[in-house]
Amino acid sequence: MASATAVVIVRRARGGAAENAARSALIRDGFSQLTGAAFLSFMFSELSLQVVVLIGAVLFIFLHAPLWALLSVPVVVAAVVYVCVVVTHQALADRHTQMMLKEEEGLVAELRAPLGASPRDVTLRVVTEPLELTGDAAGMYPQLIGTASISEWLGAGPRSAARLHALAVSKRWCNLGIGSALAAAAARRALVTGKYTVEAAASELQASAQHMFYKRGWSSRGSYHRRLVGSALTLVITQYGKDLDMA
Repeated sequence: MASATAVVIVRRARGGAAENAARSALIRDGFSQLTGAAFLSFMFSELSLQVVVLIGAVLFIFLHAPLWALLSVPVVVAAVVYVCVVVTHQALADRHTQMMLKEEEGLVAELRAPLGASPRDVTLRVVTEPLELTGDAAGMYPQLIGTASISEWLGAGPRSAARLHALAVSKRWCNLGIGSALAAAAARRALVTGKYTVEAAASELQASAQHMFYKRGWSSRGSYHRRLVGSALTLVITQYGKDLDMA
């Protein structure tokens, strides 16, 4: 049974070196959460399996390799795939961090909870600013556990669209509605700044993000195959959008 109440405040980012560093760490954590799914998807792709078979055939037919060498081929290929996934995710995290620093507006989810608290220990309440903290929440340890960025997209001026990107939530606090709260806050901020729609994208590896967009009423704008190794290895990216009420 939960013994305390914790508050998650979804607010506008204030900038500064410390906050930017914390947001960058969240973005990196977000990509690291995809490592396992990405590894399994790419390791058992048709391209990887063909590489295993081809190398094994060459070793057996031309080099008369022993059985232990043939059995090591899948292990070596798996190691190469894993390293490629990790390196690629690090590069993507760096890219999204740079995009975060150039954002039009940033949002963060700030946890106010007892030091060392876990989701099992507390009853979580998600709120948005402006909020005046009172009681125990005012003196609780603050910690950033979520981040999102809003940038202008497809045009400029009062009828431009907004793009939601670099949405990440700490692994420890996932699946508790924090990502949904950040996405909803992004839509509200886009409306305030005169945008007519907000757009986002999620890959086939981000099942939780896709479910969140559908649950929050975002529409699928279509999908495409992002080429990773020509047409032999692709990743399906789905575009989502939410039209904003300008009335």
